[in-house]
Amino acid sequence: MRFEYAAPPPGALFGKPFVTITLCRDGHEITVLALVDSGATISILPYEMGCELGVVWEEQTIPIQLGGPLKGIPAVAVLVDGHISGLPETPLAMAWVAETDHPVPPILGQVNFFQQFRITFEGYASAFDISPKLD
Repeated sequence: MRFEYAAPPPGALFGKPFVTITLCRDGHEITVLALVDSGATISILPYEMGCELGVVWEEQTIPIQLGGPLKGIPAVAVLVDGHISGLPETPLAMAWVAETDHPVPPILGQVNFFQQFRITFEGYASAFDISPKLD
C-alpha cells in the first residue's frame, strides 16, 4: 500500500509519514493517525489512547525505559492489535507512555511495527509503502 506524506505544517519544509491505523484491545477500538518512524526504537501509545482502549495503568507490570525526548517519562509495555486498511491485522507491542504536560503522538517504530511489515520511504516523492513482510 502506498501512502503520501502528510502536508508540512506552516513554516516546515517537509511533510511526515503518517498513516491511519485502527488499534484494538479487549473489545475497545480507536482509529488514530500515527507517525511511521524508522528512527524510533519502539512504538509509542499516548496515555489517553491507552485509556480509550481500556488499559489500566496500575495493572501493567512491564516497565520500559524510553530515550530521546521521552527520556525519564514512565512507560509500560502493552499489546494491542493494529490494522491499516488493505493490510493484515497484526499484534503490536507498544510503550504506553504516562500522562505528560506535552503532547505525545502515536508512533509506529522498530519494535515491533517494522518487524511485522516491509516499509520503504521515498522522501524524494513524499511517499512511503507498507506491505506485508515476506516470510
